[in-house]
Amino acid sequence: MDREATKKLRVANKVAAEVIKEEAQPEVPVQSGKLKRSLGVKASQTSASVKAGTNSTVPYGNPAHWGWQRRPQGGYNPKNLF
Repeated sequence: MDREATKKLRVANKVAAEVIKEEAQPEVPVQSGKLKRSLGVKASQTSASVKAGTNSTVPYGNPAHWGWQRRPQGGYNPKNLF
């Protein structure tokens, strides 16, 4: 493949991921707003992904997305697959 074609593939993947990001943004649960602001797009010529937060910047990101099991201390967080 020539260099131009690979650049175009990366741009196309980035545009597709931006569409997903825009659709997911209203569904993100808001506690402080950090999780919503941390949504980002990553794209290469073969794939694209939308990521939200990291364990160090937004520690409640994984439980907010995947849910939290019932614990002996109490508390439960249902899944929100934004």
